[in-house]
Amino acid sequence: MTTITNRVRLTKPSFFKASPLLIAKMTCNKLKSYSMGKEASEVSRKITGKTTVNEAYEITSKYIAWQNHYEK
Repeated sequence: MTTITNRVRLTKPSFFKASPLLIAKMTCNKLKSYSMGKEASEVSRKITGKTTVNEAYEITSKYIAWQNHYEK
């Protein structure tokens, strides 16, 4: 049996400010605000300082639907 996860929408940080730890912090804060603490702790365990920005987006895309600033 598969489980379906509703993904939360979140705006990507600008290209110049994007870092794996910022992406992890934004994701954890958003998930915690929706009472998804278990998922937030999973994200924070997987993303470290050695994680690339693209890997961070891949890890968090399971729970977050990332959108650019200009998308509505």
